[in-house]
Amino acid sequence: MSTGLPPGEPASGVLYESTPGRPGIYRRRDLGLALLLRDGKVAGIGLSRSAGARLRQLPRFDPNSKNPFQVDLRGANLSSLDLRERAADLQQAVFDTRTTWPPRERLPEGFDAGRILETGKNPGLGVRRLHKRGITGKGAGVALVDNLILASHQEFGGHVRLHEHINASPIGDPDMHGSTVVSIAAGQTLGVAPEADLYLISCWAHAGGALDLTARAKAFERVLEINRKLPAVKRIRVISMSLGWTPQDKGAAEMEAAALKAKQEGLLVITSSGELASRRGRYRDAAGADVQPYGSGTGFE
Repeated sequence: MSTGLPPGEPASGVLYESTPGRPGIYRRRDLGLALLLRDGKVAGIGLSRSAGARLRQLPRFDPNSKNPFQVDLRGANLSSLDLRERAADLQQAVFDTRTTWPPRERLPEGFDAGRILETGKNPGLGVRRLHKRGITGKGAGVALVDNLILASHQEFGGHVRLHEHINASPIGDPDMHGSTVVSIAAGQTLGVAPEADLYLISCWAHAGGALDLTARAKAFERVLEINRKLPAVKRIRVISMSLGWTPQDKGAAEMEAAALKAKQEGLLVITSSGELASRRGRYRDAAGADVQPYGSGTGFE
């Protein structure tokens, strides 16, 4: 079957033909295969582990490694493994509802994957008590700028009012980070504001492997442009980007100017700095304020 590329997520097993200025794609999620097509020829091949792939052994966690996905069990089949002595590695594992586990007698005592998943859905800080009081973000506009977001995600797809792309192809594989951040902000089962109206901008923040905030600044400007056209009662109140910067980063001046403009127009601006900025110490932002960047996992638990 051949068709033109849809506005949403490409379906598995469907050939989407290329058009002028836009590549085509053929994807088989069951095989972990994606083909990028240009002018009737394969221009790129993407491979990933297919869901249900049987693992012969469990990866070991190295505390000296900076890779957070060392024990990546998402969609993996572990049914043939004996994991009774691997509790330490499982504590560092990344898994999902597609992960197939061994029988309970071959798992560490007390290990309960389902309970871990449910615990991870709780936003904490008494947020669910606020939900019971009807404080759910209903009527509030929230804009999020992040890597390629899956706007049809089951956690928040029903509340997406707009999704645009800046320097991110809509046919690419959604990035884990963007969809996770939106889920935390407004997911139906784990979000802080599950009834908020969402305005999403998918936008990469790196060019040639280095941090480049130029496109992110344009994303902020685009959010402000959208907001000026919304009715007063539907205006965006918050703009969030889970990334920070220092004056030395490319595009930092543009980013700080865009963030300051958003604040001046009445939006609550939320950004983070991460470990790299944290190691660089204090600095002053465009408004002259003394800023202490926080590394990941610092001060907010």
